[in-house]
Amino acid sequence: MELTKLLALLAFATAWWLSPSPTSSAAGPGLCSSLNNHTDCYFSEGYWEARSKFRRAAAAAGAELHTLAVVPGGDYTTDVAVLAGGGQGLMIHSIGVHGVEGYAGSAVQLALLERLAREPDKAAGDAPTVVLVHAVNPFGMAHFRRWNEHNVDLNRNALLPGRAWEEVLARDPNVAGYFDFTAFINPQRAPSLFDAYVRIPVVMAYHVLRFGMLHMKRALVAAQYTDPTGLFYGGAELEPSWRLLWDFLERFDGGSYKGVTWVDVHTGLGRSGGDTLLTSAGWEEMERRYPGAGAVQDESAGEGDVGGGYELTRGFCRELMQHRFAPEARLQHFSQEFGTLPGVLVARAMVLENQAWNYAQREQAYWASFTRDAFYVRTPAWKESIVRRGVLVAEQAMARAQEVAKE
Repeated sequence: MELTKLLALLAFATAWWLSPSPTSSAAGPGLCSSLNNHTDCYFSEGYWEARSKFRRAAAAAGAELHTLAVVPGGDYTTDVAVLAGGGQGLMIHSIGVHGVEGYAGSAVQLALLERLAREPDKAAGDAPTVVLVHAVNPFGMAHFRRWNEHNVDLNRNALLPGRAWEEVLARDPNVAGYFDFTAFINPQRAPSLFDAYVRIPVVMAYHVLRFGMLHMKRALVAAQYTDPTGLFYGGAELEPSWRLLWDFLERFDGGSYKGVTWVDVHTGLGRSGGDTLLTSAGWEEMERRYPGAGAVQDESAGEGDVGGGYELTRGFCRELMQHRFAPEARLQHFSQEFGTLPGVLVARAMVLENQAWNYAQREQAYWASFTRDAFYVRTPAWKESIVRRGVLVAEQAMARAQEVAKE
């Protein structure tokens, strides 16, 4: 019992000392008058700033820009930049599936667009067509939420209508033990500073000691499809964001593309600033084509420090989009996950923000600053790593699409 108290105290101290207090914007919209080589200028402090920069960068690169209105009546859009290549390869790069995680990916896309604008030969000849999807979940990005306007986790929602949905809705709601922790992660009241600095760290330490970190992670990330106010809610049907993107991508599914690579950027897990490539198959090819990543892990098998615990998770982007392209397209889909803060702080941020969203809407902006800081580490070293590794992996994905199309 003394050990339990000691570890709980340690968790509390860790959360207190390591936690960045909610801060004001480190770099406002007026910081950069135009995109340039300074890494900081690729990053934004709000969704509309990021969207404006993306649209300007797409125009400067000569891209064809498409706007998909995701939330009716609101100024939230998914913007898609298409740079046509001459070959049969296709590279799709998506960001913001988890809203607030989109700030890292947005910076990567801006840097990539700038590079393509400076080096037009990268989009000439037999180069692949490049499709950049900016903010699959614009509402979540705008409000620093991981979830969308319906409180749905879009990376648990990407399921082909029909049997796939019937399976997840019919399975045991507690298949991974989610509801063993629901009193802890989904308190039905407004959040407080006591929750932030005492209750969550102490109770989390207790649960980790009792069940183990991997078991607790698996219980959460496996998602649930029964509580619309809870964390990791997968929804009851395919969300509009996916339906719009599915329809848009139909133009690339005519048999013209023989090599398709899809990179989906996320943040939150792993060593801060380091990246892990998460895939479901073909990790040998991944390690060969994408050298330099912190690791390549098979999340469908629940393997690795980042990919561990996902073996029961359904509704990832790739589960839906593998049906979008013909088999001859040889789709390779993977996530590039950038680490941010210790897991206890990331989990705490999600709990607090979701409490506020459901029970204290007027205070949501304050508590959303916890999720912002948990998924978007605004330090020079972190930003430099995201841009450097993000652009490199995007270019490696372009090369893979081009090479496979020629085979």
